[in-house]
Amino acid sequence: MSSHIEYILIDPYVISSYDSINSDQHAENYVKNILEWDNVSKYENVKILISDIVKSALYEDKLYPMHHRLQKIFDKYNVDFADSETICRLFHKVLDRTTSIEDCFGVNATLYEDKDNIIIPEYYINRLTRNLKEAYKDTIVILSVIKKGLDLNIVIATTVYGECKDNITVEIEIKDMGPIQIIELPQYIEEEIETIISCKDYIDNVGIYELWKNSTDERGYKKILETILLEEGKKSGSTKKMREFEFGAKFKESLENWDILNRKDYTMVLIDTCLRIIMGIPKNYIRPFYENKDKTVQKINSNGSKAFRTHLTKRKAGYRLMLWEHPDKKIEFANVGDKDELKIF
Repeated sequence: MSSHIEYILIDPYVISSYDSINSDQHAENYVKNILEWDNVSKYENVKILISDIVKSALYEDKLYPMHHRLQKIFDKYNVDFADSETICRLFHKVLDRTTSIEDCFGVNATLYEDKDNIIIPEYYINRLTRNLKEAYKDTIVILSVIKKGLDLNIVIATTVYGECKDNITVEIEIKDMGPIQIIELPQYIEEEIETIISCKDYIDNVGIYELWKNSTDERGYKKILETILLEEGKKSGSTKKMREFEFGAKFKESLENWDILNRKDYTMVLIDTCLRIIMGIPKNYIRPFYENKDKTVQKINSNGSKAFRTHLTKRKAGYRLMLWEHPDKKIEFANVGDKDELKIF
């Protein structure tokens, strides 16, 4: 089995639990979870899944569409950091644009004897509405068959409110399945499915270095840092000192040119350096980037942004990180180079 997450199945409770919101904190958690998993969907090298039977159950249980009900809930519980229209749009995105597990693997039904304790813990099933219970149970059974037959690393994105986080165990005899048969039948299977409850869980599982190395563009880098900074903010209780930031269009190209991405040690130093600058606690001095070798004139571009550079490594190549400070104090990480680098992009 691959050591990294390849597929993430969305627990329907993540998107449908608005119907059971009963406190300000519950409302805040619901919104944050929707936004969190939307962020995860933007990472490369992972596919987000939902099942067609779950989609149908959401309609049958009248949990969608839900704009007017959600607006009332937001008003009642003072949700002012997100609007109901945005959350409805993300809900719609999950239903209409997420790949179905049935289409992805060619299995849309399994035949099994419905006994007690098929899904352990039952908490994940019992908290759902009537039709969703059966739909999600069937989905988890299909997922366990896929894990067994194809040996893939598939996890479930879920959420907990005041409950312990547990992985899901499926213990069941599969008598038939279709239209594609991926295991010998009949067969008793016992599969454990890992659950993750946050974007940080995902990053911890895959690894920051692997995510960074495999990002296709600078937006991926920003998303990784934003997730780490969010966790730092939670720990400190404040994000006041953190600066706005972005990556320049040629940042990734410069990492490739200097072979940074193939060195985990250099990459992790780079990530730490960027994070420290954003948080206002740089490890090394941030010095002006000069236009000339005499180091008398700091480079300033046409919009008033000032150029700077700082050490990444001091030995051997002596890599440097070049960055712009915009007039509004926003940081733009421009490129990397060696100690003799005379360009900032």
